[in-house]
Amino acid sequence: MPANSLNLNSQSLADHAVISSPLTVTPETLIEDAIARMHQTQASYVLIVDQQRPIGIFTERDLVQLLASGQPTEGRTIVAVMTTGIRTISVNQVSEPLTLFELMCQYQVRHLPIVDEEGRLSGILTQKSLRQSLISRHRELEKSQVHLNGQLEAKQV
Repeated sequence: MPANSLNLNSQSLADHAVISSPLTVTPETLIEDAIARMHQTQASYVLIVDQQRPIGIFTERDLVQLLASGQPTEGRTIVAVMTTGIRTISVNQVSEPLTLFELMCQYQVRHLPIVDEEGRLSGILTQKSLRQSLISRHRELEKSQVHLNGQLEAKQV
């Protein structure tokens, strides 16, 4: 297989893992509303955006810490409890899935927002979306192999 086709397959695999419509809220969103949206959409995160630019993230882990701390949430906005200084990558940094996993491990994050040239949110990669993309590709390859094996056996008969 030529190197170029491998890169294209890896790139499309990474592109497939990108969530193009990530869950977002504004800084003024109440904590309870952000948590409710996470629950409704089964998301493990919510990105806080200001003028389409990610300024923070609130994850399931943050929720556990918040609840364990006993801090009141009623009437407070998500900006009071979000994680700031989030790591992002640019659209042109979306590459081979294993490289993206390594980058997430290096940054010690499970969610990696993707921004355009102006810093506006373009999508997000999650460990779950990368894993699902790899599993899906693995299943496709297995089906192709079974199909090819069947063709070879038919020719041999």
